[in-house]
Amino acid sequence: MGVALDAEGVITFMHHPVTGWAVAPMLAAHLAVGLLAGLLYLRALRRATDIFAGGGGLAGALGMGASRFAAIGLVLFLAALEGALPLLAMAAGVLLARYVMLRPPPANPA
Repeated sequence: MGVALDAEGVITFMHHPVTGWAVAPMLAAHLAVGLLAGLLYLRALRRATDIFAGGGGLAGALGMGASRFAAIGLVLFLAALEGALPLLAMAAGVLLARYVMLRPPPANPA
């Protein structure tokens, strides 16, 4: 049994007719949302680590961790509903946020 593709299914992209250069702004928006979501995720991770390392409650750190995972999971799930390219663009934004947050500080020239 094979999968039959009709002409309309081949022409349309991600359930609506977005083709050519019109895809670029949509992917840029997904990249930006992924960058924002990644920055928020990593800031929440830093905050939870500070709470836990500072002698704060374990419940607060675990609650923040659970909400952090749920939020990033929801954002990526919604991107996955739009298709593979939006999901990849959003995941690239999250990875870019990781690079931004974890890069070493610039060296002191003096």
